[in-house]
Amino acid sequence: MLLPGTAQTDLEAPLASFAENGFARLGLVMDPEMLAQLRERADATMLAETNDLHLFFQHDPGSGRYEDLEYRQGWRGPSLAYRKIEKLERDSVFRSWIENDLFARVARATIGEEVTVYRAVLWNKAADGGTIFLDEIGELPLDLQVKLLRVIDNQEITRVGGTEPVALDVRL
Repeated sequence: MLLPGTAQTDLEAPLASFAENGFARLGLVMDPEMLAQLRERADATMLAETNDLHLFFQHDPGSGRYEDLEYRQGWRGPSLAYRKIEKLERDSVFRSWIENDLFARVARATIGEEVTVYRAVLWNKAADGGTIFLDEIGELPLDLQVKLLRVIDNQEITRVGGTEPVALDVRL
């Protein structure tokens, strides 16, 4: 599933970023075709076109605020509007993705050698129809500030690996 040579990626800079910022940028690790296949699998999961895997589904509250979520609501039928799906490691397609050597190396470098189970979570369309609160934008690298300004001006994004803009319905 990974691009050739990706499993041997030097992790020194991404792990330093993780220690400093809480996230590790690995760069492009998957070809667009495979990314599209994962996106199609995510859509199929939300639309109940895959087997029942006893996944955890979470809805997007109308306000877009996490604290406004209705707990224990779970599955409400086929919909692409779920905010988050957990326990995707139960799905063979997602499990093969998270068990690849690159992510195993990242997990072991940050958690320790004893890691044997990985957790897969899908975030989907966060804050659609809600509010985005932006703070400390000046702390972002300039290239990201430019991208964020385009999002604010145009009220649209282009998904990672995507080619078509997606309109946003958010309040800033």
